[in-house]
Amino acid sequence: MAELRKDLETEERERLRLESALNVAKEAAESALAAITAGMFEPVELSRDYTGHINIMAGHGDPDYLNKSGNSIRHIDLREKPPRKKKTANYD
Repeated sequence: MAELRKDLETEERERLRLESALNVAKEAAESALAAITAGMFEPVELSRDYTGHINIMAGHGDPDYLNKSGNSIRHIDLREKPPRKKKTANYD
C-alpha cells in the first residue's frame, strides 16, 4: 500500500509539472500572437450592405419586405443617378 501511495504522489507531481509547463507554453504562444497582431490595423466597419438580404427576403414574399401595393420588392436600386435613357434608332 505504501508503495502505491508513493507511486501516486510521484505521478501527481509529474502531472502538476507538465500542467505548469503547458501553462507557460500557452502564455508564451498568446504573447507571441499578441505581438504579431499588435502591428496590424483593425478594420473599421463603416456600414453594411443589406441589399442582398432584402432582395432575397422580398423574393420569398416576406411581409416585412413588401411594398405598399403588396408586391414584393425584388430589387433595390442603389444608383445615385437615374440610368441614362436608351437611344432609339431613327429610320426616316
